[in-house]
Amino acid sequence: MLLSVQRECQRILIGQNIASNNYEDVLNSILISGELDGNIISNSILFNAERVDNEGEVSAILTRNSFEDISSSPIATYLENNYSEGSEAKDTLYNILKTAETSAELDNMIEGIFSETLFTTLNEQTVGIQKSIQKTLVENISMSYEDTRLIASVDYKYEEVKGSHISKIENNLVTGYIGMDYLTGANNRTGAVIAFGSFESKYTDAKRADFYAQLNAINTYSNDSYKIFTNLFIGTTNGNLKRDISLGSIENNFKSDIRSHWFGASINTEKKLGFGIFDLTPSIEMTALYLHSDGISENGDYAIKTSSNDDKLFNTKVGLDLSKTFTTNDLLFTPNLGVYYTHEFGNYSNVNGKMESISEDNFYYKNDNELNYSEIKVGVSVQKDSLTFNGSFTYNFTNDSTEGQLGFVYSF
Repeated sequence: MLLSVQRECQRILIGQNIASNNYEDVLNSILISGELDGNIISNSILFNAERVDNEGEVSAILTRNSFEDISSSPIATYLENNYSEGSEAKDTLYNILKTAETSAELDNMIEGIFSETLFTTLNEQTVGIQKSIQKTLVENISMSYEDTRLIASVDYKYEEVKGSHISKIENNLVTGYIGMDYLTGANNRTGAVIAFGSFESKYTDAKRADFYAQLNAINTYSNDSYKIFTNLFIGTTNGNLKRDISLGSIENNFKSDIRSHWFGASINTEKKLGFGIFDLTPSIEMTALYLHSDGISENGDYAIKTSSNDDKLFNTKVGLDLSKTFTTNDLLFTPNLGVYYTHEFGNYSNVNGKMESISEDNFYYKNDNELNYSEIKVGVSVQKDSLTFNGSFTYNFTNDSTEGQLGFVYSF
């Protein structure tokens, strides 16, 4: 292979074009004609370039770097093991990866094709639906001394996530609640509530849309300022996942089904204390949950198929709320400020994937997202008789996310 350069050239960049469609680990037949006074530099992070002077003749040697040495992605091992001549789709992918000039650029290319952020947050989002339902039930179902009570509620949440492991995710959650509970003791109510709704999540290059439902068997015990709320639940989601890839000459759009099922139990205990003219309410909540998620199955070049997953999760949430209730024109107006910390014991399992247009080998998405988080919430509720309107704003310090919530509850 011969490259010609001008006499005044102080350096020459090689690597990207020369290595195209070539899978040798060492390229040492690059001859350079002309006068070259400067350095020979590789413009691909996948290769190191070395200048060799031999009896007035200048040549270059390109030595390939291992993907595992230059990328922080767990998929780097898969790319290294499959670095060999293959299909047109495979050659196109590796040729594009060879144009990366830095490790960060290479990681971004891998993300653009394999969508690591998407596939490592899907199960976390599903559990987030359950947590949202639990939060609404705890905050809005209080003790009452009617024999029978019907409960109806609608709740809307918008969340924007800007964590370091992702670019940006926007979530919309609309939930309806309908149920009934009964007075089963002097300080105890037992009943059932079904929660149902839609969840939409927008990633930079993907979109998830689900319908979900969760059946809740609830019990509320209250004695003076002390409250215990327990919930046995079973839920399901059914929706679709759209993923777009666009990198160099690679462009494709995928659509697949997404389904999950879960069941578990939760208990929340709180005690209201006097704090001057305010009410101070410490609380603790524990939740055990089993989640099964079906695999994702796409079709086409660079389509991804993932395995099903089973996760056994347990988390504890502690909180402290400061509130004050005012009475104005038959309205109960209650602003509140709360701080919370949630600790997840364990982590979500890694997700196995396959890209059949590249190889029959499996790769895996490593689920190492930070699950322990702290939050602060500012909220307000306005109650008139059996109707309560509420709204809140929550900031998550750990993943730099914000959540806005609006809803109403009607009991009769």
